[in-house]
Amino acid sequence: MNWALRNIGKRNKDLKSRAILVAKEILEFKNKTSTWIAKDALRELQKDKVRTSDYPRTIYRKGSPE
Repeated sequence: MNWALRNIGKRNKDLKSRAILVAKEILEFKNKTSTWIAKDALRELQKDKVRTSDYPRTIYRKGSPE
């Protein structure tokens, strides 16, 4: 789950924002494993120099034409 969350967050800036929100939600579970997963993902995704792809963002936005 950690690997998936971090890699989804690296696809583009929209997904990065969403992955950070999900990681913060996971922190609320208050168990050792979920806390580690969330903190590790946040540590990587909140770095200043996170390398993100330029994956097409329009397919993730609400109201985007298909």
